[in-house]
Amino acid sequence: MEKHLLSKSTFIRGVQCLKSLYLNKKRPFLRDKIPQERLLVFRRGHKVGELAQQLFPGGINMSPGHPSAYRKAILNTAEKIAEGFPVIYEAGFQHEQVMILLDILVHNEKGWHAYEVKSSGGISDTYLMDAALQYHVIKGTGLDISGISIIHIDREYVRDDEIDIHKLFRIVDVTDEALSRQEFVAEQILKEKETMLLKSSPKIDVGPHCRNPYDCDFIGHCWKNEPVPEEKDGLEHFDKSLVSDLISDTGNIAFLKLLSLRHAIPEYQGTHPYQEIPYGFSLTVETQKTYNIFGYTSNPEPGLKEELFNHLANVDAVITFGQGSLSANLLPGHMKIIDLEELLNEDSELRNINDGESLLEKIFSLSGAGKPGTAYTSDAVCTHHYLEEYESEEVKADIQKYAMEWVDGIKSLYNFLLTS
Repeated sequence: MEKHLLSKSTFIRGVQCLKSLYLNKKRPFLRDKIPQERLLVFRRGHKVGELAQQLFPGGINMSPGHPSAYRKAILNTAEKIAEGFPVIYEAGFQHEQVMILLDILVHNEKGWHAYEVKSSGGISDTYLMDAALQYHVIKGTGLDISGISIIHIDREYVRDDEIDIHKLFRIVDVTDEALSRQEFVAEQILKEKETMLLKSSPKIDVGPHCRNPYDCDFIGHCWKNEPVPEEKDGLEHFDKSLVSDLISDTGNIAFLKLLSLRHAIPEYQGTHPYQEIPYGFSLTVETQKTYNIFGYTSNPEPGLKEELFNHLANVDAVITFGQGSLSANLLPGHMKIIDLEELLNEDSELRNINDGESLLEKIFSLSGAGKPGTAYTSDAVCTHHYLEEYESEEVKADIQKYAMEWVDGIKSLYNFLLTS
């Protein structure tokens, strides 16, 4: 068996940009550092994939565990198929030097059916292209599969005492979509193979495709000679008419930063996938600063809501950034909530912060407050450490610092808008 040139991920990379495909193969040292936020998405996907296997229990796992074992995984998969083993996880296939690992392969009354698991709440065009490639490769090996489906999370599912995986997941047959893309897939495979044989990277200009459907990890290299847009003055980010209307006559105010988590697989009774659940807050009322985080062994929201009520008894308005809706679900209905994010102009870069970028740093920069000193760059990273290392005093201290600096940033930005 000859060594594979393409995989699912590299094929999709090539569909997005052939230059990215070439650099990934020939110039990997030019790659940007992968943001921790993106690594966390990968971890989430593995957990969801493992749970989805329970939809078809009793299977055997062909996962190679290491790139050096891909060939063995493909051979072992062929063996199990020949034996008629009914359920195979991480089934390996290779055709036309394209190697794939299918999440779940099942033999039913119609024959073999392929299933690809996604941790998202819907089906994107990229997922359909992914399925089309897998169908092409599996069919090309000679296995007469009856069809292919995508398994994804149903956002409307509400957990009872225990997870009901048959309600948590939706299974959508995408065979017709896969078939309609077979000509494109075959042509794209040839195009990508030709690209990887080039002596230098193809000449492709930068543009919106660099971030669609994913942030390319060669942006730093490809954009290094592009002109940098002139830095906007802080006020240029905001709709001045909205600012003057919303931040006048606020009475006694408080500044609030909520820490929240979004479980792909709901952990608490009565919650649904990706529901935003606050687990901590940092609050400034006049000169008094308050901070607390709540344990995650049970739903932290009720305790947090009660404590917030106590601290905000004499407050008329709460100032936050990007958390207006979440705050409204926690605070008394009569309380005025000013979300500074809602005052931004439509073209403000603060509305589109990419993986690994620090919104907190940009808030500090806009308001002239210097630079935050926290080790964390985003809520996603903060939440990851909270869930993984909650008992660590060092982690608790880092989370506290992150949350309290956020409140300082919101307060500085509010004062900047108020006095400008």
